[in-house]
Amino acid sequence: MDTEAVNNARHGLRLLLVTLLLTSIGFFIYYVYRQALPKPLPGIPCDEVAAKKVLGSLPSMFSHWKQHGVVMPWLTGHNLKHNPPLVQFFGAPFAQPTVILSDFQESQDILLRRGKECDRADRTLQSFEGMIPHHHLAMRTNGPRFKGNKELVRYLMSPKFLHEASAVQIYEKSLALIDLWSLKVKTSGGKPFPARQDIFDAALDMVSGAAFGFKDDLSITKRQLNHFLSNGVKFKEHENGSVDFHGFLFFGYIVAGHETTSSSLSWALKFIADHQTEQDKLRQALWEAFPDAAAEKRVPNVKITTTHVPYLDGIIDECMRLETSQTKITVGSWSVDDMHLFKPERWLKTGDSGELVYDS
Repeated sequence: MDTEAVNNARHGLRLLLVTLLLTSIGFFIYYVYRQALPKPLPGIPCDEVAAKKVLGSLPSMFSHWKQHGVVMPWLTGHNLKHNPPLVQFFGAPFAQPTVILSDFQESQDILLRRGKECDRADRTLQSFEGMIPHHHLAMRTNGPRFKGNKELVRYLMSPKFLHEASAVQIYEKSLALIDLWSLKVKTSGGKPFPARQDIFDAALDMVSGAAFGFKDDLSITKRQLNHFLSNGVKFKEHENGSVDFHGFLFFGYIVAGHETTSSSLSWALKFIADHQTEQDKLRQALWEAFPDAAAEKRVPNVKITTTHVPYLDGIIDECMRLETSQTKITVGSWSVDDMHLFKPERWLKTGDSGELVYDS
């Protein structure tokens, strides 16, 4: 009888322990589930359905990426869907929400004047730490290494370097790009052709040329042109070979300069193509600034970097104002009545002698 009671007690204890264990596991799983759920920031619009899923906005983003190959339009659509200039989405389990600010003047204020409050995000740092851990792109601005590291590359944006090193490479690579496009226009019978990859490659040629002094034999655009000529009208994408970049400073220069340059050129090309009236004014301003080149029907020489063309400056600033991917630009404020217009004249004023003067 005593033995049976002991066995019953042991059996009951086992059941209790198993019950407690299963309950603990259940509570733990529920706790992990709750922790993995998105935690929306109060007062900021978001996708209510995504806020109740562990993966948050990832399924929708992945679906868009799988269908279109890019994610950025999804972010734009997310803002348009909720309409306010400040929205949030959930990019990963256990992670804080990502806030998207689409108000230009507020973004400008944060980037230019509130850097200490809104430093580089962890996600940005993680993107560069693996490739260039000792470049200032992978550092917070208040870090002990940032200031000294940035001093090492400060001269790359100096007028002397831009005029003597960058301008020469940009000029040469631009001529190669023009030759390539001229040939494509002829062989396509005047029909439109994709230009994005050409700009991307040309920008890489420009930045790489300024950094390493690459000649035409390493130019992607020049190779494309030669390949196009050697194969008649048949054109296929040229894949750039791997390059062993020596030193984090050079690599950082390439990483930082290439994407921003190609994006800015792409947006500028789009805006100028969309606004034919302003394009005609720009062409006339360039003819007047370079009368010898216009008369001889040739491309201006590299002195274009030191020639003052106010309307060209206005065009550039207007493209930068409207460019959604631009990260840091210096501008003033404008009337809300015409902010949606492409209007280079907003950057110009009439001088004392009646000529247009760049005013920014």
